[in-house]
Amino acid sequence: MKKKGRTNMLKNIVNQHKEKLQKVAEKNTVRNENGKIVAAKNDPWRDDESEMDIVAGSLLEEQGVLV
Repeated sequence: MKKKGRTNMLKNIVNQHKEKLQKVAEKNTVRNENGKIVAAKNDPWRDDESEMDIVAGSLLEEQGVLV
């Protein structure tokens, strides 16, 4: 399947299940005392920045920001 077809399929799934996805995302979101979104102290991403760099780099590359 071409990338555009996968993107359209994902958009359709997100649109169809938007409310359920928002509830799950909010349930899994950690906020501080001021209501700002933060990474929990026990979040594994805080310990391994290289993993975050890899994911961020992949996303930027997909969007054509990185070559």
